[in-house]
Amino acid sequence: MSDFPQLWRKCALGTLGKSISGLAFRPQDAVNSPGPELIACFRTSNIQQELDKRDVLFIPRSLLRNDRQVLRDGDILISTANSDTLVGKCVIVENLEYEATLGGFITGFRVNPSLVSPRFFFFWLSSPIIQARLRALARKTTNIANLAMSDFAKIEIHLPPLSEQRRIVEILQEAEEIRRLRAEAETKTAELIPAMFHRAYAHSTGKGGRPKLHRLEEIADVQGGIQVTRTRENAPLKVPYLRVANVQRDGLNLEDMKEIGVTEAELERTRLQKGDILVVEGHGNADELGRAAVWMGEIDPCTHQNHLIRVRCKPGYDPAYLLSMLNSALGRRHFLTAGNTTSGLKTISTGIVRNFRMPVPSKESMTKFAELREAVSDLTDPGLRRASLRSKKLIDSLSAHAFSGQLTADWREANADQLPREALERDAALKHAGAVIPFTTTPENINPTAEFRDNSPKEKRNA
Repeated sequence: MSDFPQLWRKCALGTLGKSISGLAFRPQDAVNSPGPELIACFRTSNIQQELDKRDVLFIPRSLLRNDRQVLRDGDILISTANSDTLVGKCVIVENLEYEATLGGFITGFRVNPSLVSPRFFFFWLSSPIIQARLRALARKTTNIANLAMSDFAKIEIHLPPLSEQRRIVEILQEAEEIRRLRAEAETKTAELIPAMFHRAYAHSTGKGGRPKLHRLEEIADVQGGIQVTRTRENAPLKVPYLRVANVQRDGLNLEDMKEIGVTEAELERTRLQKGDILVVEGHGNADELGRAAVWMGEIDPCTHQNHLIRVRCKPGYDPAYLLSMLNSALGRRHFLTAGNTTSGLKTISTGIVRNFRMPVPSKESMTKFAELREAVSDLTDPGLRRASLRSKKLIDSLSAHAFSGQLTADWREANADQLPREALERDAALKHAGAVIPFTTTPENINPTAEFRDNSPKEKRNA
């Protein structure tokens, strides 16, 4: 027996819209500025929580194969060729002020608005459960995972009537706005740290009053981590290890820790110590490349995978200052400029981290900066950061309830008179789109109408 409301109709995604193929183009065809006969082109790096419209390439309009490849508001962009952790990531196109298309590692999906609200479909597709299903469907090779749209089209969704879809969108958008405001508050508070940071290194000047720059390797040791392979299942020791997902910018998320098999020699070489800084070695989002957090000895022993680079300060140097330097605008610019891009994944190496040039103030200034930074962190970490995490958990929980029908149970009861007719209209549109619709039944909390016949067996009706 289904746990979904009776007026929700199960159907395949292929009946709800059409896919839009991305454009393959040569590197020499793309430029960074608009021009005659050029069209903006979004890539996988533009697929963030919202569509990133800042870093856009422009390609010849002649590459378009049809008008459907010109994006519209409401189109969903899906990363169909990416790392196995990012494949399936999606974003909705909204408030687009210029003509644009999509690149070769992206597939678009344009829903039929008479069947499904684009916002409802986006919330459903980006929910944790569906994102996990998309990653499981992807076919993985050594460096990349590919999501076939033929598999995507077969995924089934339980579709409410349109008015209920709109109500679900209203609730989820309110929750998303709360999350956004909390994130803004955390960002504004965190801006205190860069202000103190610049003040700390302003005294370390060279010729012409400019800050004297030092290579990171002068004040810290840099080392890679352990490669995760199946053969490690037979290793003699099992210890917790940090992954990219555990390392956020300026903070750690240790809720989901995994273990890895290592030898004694490997553990001795990679065992984390209090004050070690972990730097993200590769990411599909350019803004997240090189993000760093400090390890405070929360778990011991603990190691880290090779997609995290460990930076350990030499005696006399403070990790708080170095962490702020790595996460500063100067650090981000260095990693973006020096990094490499492979199959949509941006990466840096231990050598790139070692060669990062930065100002180094006196040890006394570093110590003072560390004390000020800790005071500001007391404002952000216990309060805003935990509140931000609670907001995300709230949205995930709301999504699970929303797409099972539990969130709008009272609303359905209050709107019982209008929903059966809407459901009939939706079912007729689904049939026209090629969906197979079974006989319709009437929920117990909705009065039967002429449109909703009792299709139960005669002997059961007379029981």
